[in-house]
Amino acid sequence: MSVEGVEDPAVWADLFTRDVDGRAVRFVRPADTDRPTWSVYDGEAYLGTVSADANGGSPLWRVQSTREAHRELSDTVRALRRPTSWPRKREEVTRWARRLLADDSLLAVDVETTGLQSPYAVQIAAVDRHGTVVFNEYVQPDAAMEAAALQVHGITPERLGPHLQPTTAARPHRSTPRPEPGRVQNGL
Repeated sequence: MSVEGVEDPAVWADLFTRDVDGRAVRFVRPADTDRPTWSVYDGEAYLGTVSADANGGSPLWRVQSTREAHRELSDTVRALRRPTSWPRKREEVTRWARRLLADDSLLAVDVETTGLQSPYAVQIAAVDRHGTVVFNEYVQPDAAMEAAALQVHGITPERLGPHLQPTTAARPHRSTPRPEPGRVQNGL
């Protein structure tokens, strides 16, 4: 994104405004610098400082307080709008994810469905923590495939084959208990 048609951030105006998510955001270059650095204001609220690195084309925007880099100025503003608790929450989630991924019994399950309106399973897959596929099966859905779901997973009725075509007839309620995930993983 350029300002006023000029690609080099060093020659941009000292004051400019951009619309980010429907709100006017003002960028003010401090008087004591000629570097491509601006203080950012959302209304009257000061959000932080951003700078731009020219890389021979579009600039790379940096949030000075977090050292994050963004290709779009609007993403940089969104980063500044995050709540102050965001870095702490992000670190908590990172620690949780690392503990989870270190667990040898980790099994990730993915279920592709017919859509959001009547979501029936179309494919069920599971991989272990090393990426080994331990289960991957198509199942007969009890609803027709929605166009939006087809765009996401690409599973067509032809891909399901003649024995697993979507049905629209209601099936009786399943009264037998479903197997536990550990039993399915071990083939029991």
